[in-house]
Amino acid sequence: MIQQLVAVQLQCNKRSFSDQPKVTPWPLGADPHSRDARQQRLAHLTELAIISVQEIVDFANQAARRYNHETECITFLKDFTYSKDDFHSAGLQVEFINPIFEFSRAMHLLGLDDAEYPLLIAINIFSADRPNVQEPSRVEALQQPYVEALLSYRHQAATGPAPLPANAHEAGEPAHPRFRALGAGLCFTTPGQEAAAFAV
Repeated sequence: MIQQLVAVQLQCNKRSFSDQPKVTPWPLGADPHSRDARQQRLAHLTELAIISVQEIVDFANQAARRYNHETECITFLKDFTYSKDDFHSAGLQVEFINPIFEFSRAMHLLGLDDAEYPLLIAINIFSADRPNVQEPSRVEALQQPYVEALLSYRHQAATGPAPLPANAHEAGEPAHPRFRALGAGLCFTTPGQEAAAFAV
C-alpha cells in the first residue's frame, strides 16, 4: 500500500506548470497600484490555487512540502515561487495569508519523508470530523489502514534502519529496503477500500 501511495505522489511531483492549462499571467511592467494589475495578480494566484486544489483531489498537493524556510516562500507547481508580499500585492488579506505560511512552515518542520507525506494526505482525506459527513464510522474505517501504516512506518523508523530520505526521488535515490518491505507487508485495505482511496 505504501509503495502505491508513494508511486502516485512521485508521479504527480513530475508535473510542472508547463503541463497545466494556461493561467492569467502575472502582470509585468504595469502600474502595480492599478485596478487592472491588482485584478490580474488576484486572477493569477486564484487560478494557480484552483489547479493546486485539483492536485489535492488527485493526490498531489505539494504546497506544504514546497515551503522554503530560508526564503519564507512557497513554490506552486514546482515552477513559481511567491512570498507573503506577493500574496498581499494580489489583494489577499493578512488574516488569510499568515495561516497558509504558518501551516506550510509547520509541515516543513515535521521533515516528512516520501512515504510519510502521502500517508498523512490519505489520513487527512479520510477524515470523519468534516462538516456534513453522514457516516463517520465508515469514513474512519477507510482511514484506519493508513493510520496503522503510518504508525508502523514510524515505529520501524525508530527501531530499524534509517527511513526513506525526504525528497529521495529528486536525488535519484532508490527506495530503501525497509520501505520496500513495508510496502509489501502493510496491505491493510480491502480491494474496495483501495479503489475508494484512489477514486478520491
